[in-house]
Amino acid sequence: MEDERAAAKRTRTRTRKRTRTSKKPHVPHEVVTEILLRLPTRSLLRFTSVCKAWRATISDDPVFARDLRHHRRNHPCFLIAPQTRLPNPNRKPTWHTHVVATTGLYRWKGTEGAATLMQSMDSLPAAAVSRFAHCDGLVLVASDSTVRVLNPATRRVLTLPAWRTSPSVSHPCFGLGRDPWTNAYKVARLWQRTEPKSPSFTGVVYTHHVEVFTIGADQHWRKLVHPPHSIMIGQTATFFKGSLLWIIQPYEPTAISGFLRLKLWDETFSVVSWPPCGPWFYNDACLSELRGELCVTCPDQNLEMLDMWMCDDIDGAGLPGWDKRYTIRWDWARASLRPLAILADGVLMCQSSSSMLCRCNLHTDDKHVEVKDTVRLNDLEYLNPEDGTILDYTCKIKFSFDVISYVPSLARI
Repeated sequence: MEDERAAAKRTRTRTRKRTRTSKKPHVPHEVVTEILLRLPTRSLLRFTSVCKAWRATISDDPVFARDLRHHRRNHPCFLIAPQTRLPNPNRKPTWHTHVVATTGLYRWKGTEGAATLMQSMDSLPAAAVSRFAHCDGLVLVASDSTVRVLNPATRRVLTLPAWRTSPSVSHPCFGLGRDPWTNAYKVARLWQRTEPKSPSFTGVVYTHHVEVFTIGADQHWRKLVHPPHSIMIGQTATFFKGSLLWIIQPYEPTAISGFLRLKLWDETFSVVSWPPCGPWFYNDACLSELRGELCVTCPDQNLEMLDMWMCDDIDGAGLPGWDKRYTIRWDWARASLRPLAILADGVLMCQSSSSMLCRCNLHTDDKHVEVKDTVRLNDLEYLNPEDGTILDYTCKIKFSFDVISYVPSLARI
């Protein structure tokens, strides 16, 4: 009898185990991935600790990283970097002896009245005034002597190796992009060097130089072959489909109209042609990337409107195929209007000056678009969430505001 009871108990135990096992929910990996793609970056950071499978998907799966970039490309926000004048401690406090300091990176969603601090810049050099570059959630902060790559979402900061500077080296130009073959991020640095001993009727000859640093692979900057053309001073490259693009300096005897292109996968140079418009806008043209398309904004021939030329590819025979997509009615058409991003509701956000943004509605049947309203960056509140303080960047201390389109990510540096 006891043996029968023991056998019956074992049978009931196995039945309960099978029942519990059969009731255990199973969520397919494809469903989990679709859910993760819709979560904010902070949640993704926390969920890497849930299990090994989720950690592998979020941190190491290249397909998930690609889908995450594409999913969030249509929902960008903005990073605002207020640049202020601070007294130089080594000189008497006058307007001309002030230094420029970048105080922090603030995230702004485009419709709110306040921007939230994401990355404090207290430890970064005051000379970091070059226009920022952005690629896949990474931000390039560069000065004449120091280059840093930040991920504001993860608070990671990478300082690249320094280089020697001399009076014969001009103000460098930078670019940040991703190699489509290896998915490695690369930083490019372009500069000019004066060669006073070279024969020239002016007595000075400029030589053009390029160096590249691959994040996670290089220990020092690598020199490339000399670029075939010089670029306009003060530019930050536009990253587009595996390449960095700069506007070519048009005032040299051997210059041609177009964009200097550095292909990141083989580190070679080529030239991308201008849109089919006149040469009167070289100093006023703006180059940007909007939802996977390359965009050139420039004044029309009468300096009354701004034309937006766009193309979706720059490789292949007969490319790029430029299309004049929109014409923006702008009272100051001579002034540059730099497109930043197209928001989910079809609004084009542009930066019109050092302290003002403009909204343009692109949901229109005709191609003529008017600027609907403006946003004064001085009027926004700048909130530090750690201590709840609000900073006021008044015109008295403000030098300018650098604004870039930004999509948070978990990209490693």
